[in-house]
Amino acid sequence: IYNDNEFSKTMNADQTKKIKSRVNRISGQINGIGKMIDDDRYCLEILDQIAAARSALDALGVELLTNHLRCC
Repeated sequence: IYNDNEFSKTMNADQTKKIKSRVNRISGQINGIGKMIDDDRYCLEILDQIAAARSALDALGVELLTNHLRCC
């Protein structure tokens, strides 16, 4: 089992910054989806944004796995 301190030691500062930036963008996408629901936007527009958020999460996962394979 890994804790936060062990994980942060495995990535360099540039990798951590890049990952954090991606997470912040994804968080913004998710918040935007919530706003779209509050604004009663067209369902297909919301589904399109959900697909984009899933794609962003997949890309984040690939990047994390790639970094893990390089340094762990």
